[in-house]
Amino acid sequence: MILIIISILCGYVGLYIGGLFGVDFLAISLGLIGFLSPGLYKLDQIHERMKSTESEIDILKLHLKETRAVINKIDKKIK
Repeated sequence: MILIIISILCGYVGLYIGGLFGVDFLAISLGLIGFLSPGLYKLDQIHERMKSTESEIDILKLHLKETRAVINKIDKKIK
């Protein structure tokens, strides 16, 4: 809900700034950029979080392999 409100406000600011120059194309472009920028920012945050989660998973897989190797060595010594 907050992201929608921020998008609308940023779009309005973009339209206002573009309208000050009196060029319709500039007003529409800045309004569109202002409207989409909060959503793009949030998508970037989600992407960064997913990348960090993937690296954490890779580290856990490495630790799991090391643990399995140690367990196999212990099993061989017991037998």
